[in-house]
Amino acid sequence: MEVKSIEKSLMTINSVALIALLINESQSNFSTNVDIQKASTAILGIAATQYSISTFLYDRYPTIAEEIRYIDWFLTTPFLLYTYWKLANTHGYQSNFSYLAASVVIMVALGYVAESETGYKSFVLSFIPYIYILYEIKQIQSMFKAKEMYQHEALGNFFIYGWAIYPLAFYAPNIYKYILYSIGDFINKGVYSIMLYKLL
Repeated sequence: MEVKSIEKSLMTINSVALIALLINESQSNFSTNVDIQKASTAILGIAATQYSISTFLYDRYPTIAEEIRYIDWFLTTPFLLYTYWKLANTHGYQSNFSYLAASVVIMVALGYVAESETGYKSFVLSFIPYIYILYEIKQIQSMFKAKEMYQHEALGNFFIYGWAIYPLAFYAPNIYKYILYSIGDFINKGVYSIMLYKLL
């Protein structure tokens, strides 16, 4: 099977799977953690829309499909961080989320610039906000560990290990890059949302 065919198949799978998860989550009704639920539903809705549109555009307008992917990331990555931060916040974690939100937007923006560069300057710079994000995640995990909330602690590994897929994809040959991006998106949005809902 050609690489492009695999890429499109993964995009289609992501679209269907994310829509299914979105429908499932939209039928849930929590009396607590409402903000987390809304953010998670927004993540799935945005990602499902992106993959549905990108699958349609991929063959004829691959550049536009890639632009739409970055729009997705600009919107969903702050929401992703918010869900974990808010989960920690409800259990006593104190920090200013605006710093995390600004860091992730800067990180994605630098990644976007790096995609069009011949060098790696912007990509390397994107690690500065990324390191701060990982620091905050480790702080949250430490709090959950101290409270013996080990499943909550483990959820943070999506940001540590799951997000590591994207730098690997950036360095991968172009024929494999978007396969890795699609796998990363499904793990860090679809699988993450399932694990998150088990803790609400």
